[in-house]
Amino acid sequence: MNPLIRVKDLHVQFNGTRVLDGLDMEVCEGEIFVILGPSGVGKSVLLKNLIGLLRPSSGRIFLGDAEVSALSEQDLNVLRENVGMVFQGSALLNSLSVLDNVALPLRERHKLAEEEIIPRCRQKLALVGLQDAEELLPAQLSGGMKKRVSIARVLAIEPRLILYDEPTVGLDPILAEGVDGLILELKRTLGVTSLVVTHDLDSAFLLADRIAMLHEGKFHFVGTPDQFRATDNPIVRRFTQRGKK
Repeated sequence: MNPLIRVKDLHVQFNGTRVLDGLDMEVCEGEIFVILGPSGVGKSVLLKNLIGLLRPSSGRIFLGDAEVSALSEQDLNVLRENVGMVFQGSALLNSLSVLDNVALPLRERHKLAEEEIIPRCRQKLALVGLQDAEELLPAQLSGGMKKRVSIARVLAIEPRLILYDEPTVGLDPILAEGVDGLILELKRTLGVTSLVVTHDLDSAFLLADRIAMLHEGKFHFVGTPDQFRATDNPIVRRFTQRGKK
């Protein structure tokens, strides 16, 4: 498979503190690549660098043939039209209905006509099982429903790549399983490439084609879930043992 994401020798520092320290990564088209690590190790920072919301101290980032780390802000905005990001807190606007939240990026960035926007958004809500919720406000939704609305909003732009920042955080196990199942279904039906950052081992094992373990700014393990379970890598073992406590 061809790599959709390539990261070479990525360094990120804030006020002299190293967050990413020579990180290398490739994510292939159509795969679900999961980055594991505890809070505060730079997982979200990496996502923001991938789409140019943050600029690296040094290193190179490619999405397809485009070098993200060298693009102007105008060119980054064009690139982001093909990349969706599902934020930890869903990032819904409380004053807008479910349907209008899903339609927002199409109205603001893609400038489609309303007769194109509404059917597309209804189709994406149906994909995430919320076809009957389009008139509801975010305050009327459960945590799992909010997460699915945020995924539908991303799907509305029909991206090549979806970035998920802790997609199951704050959800009970049943709702988390539903969100994980949706991510898998999108891969199966749409062939979307997904990059998921999480500290949830259950989600990682369910979702991943490959798992990467982020520690002290670098990946100390990259492999399949079976390889992850079998490795004697001390950093992986320490993380998985902590998850069992």
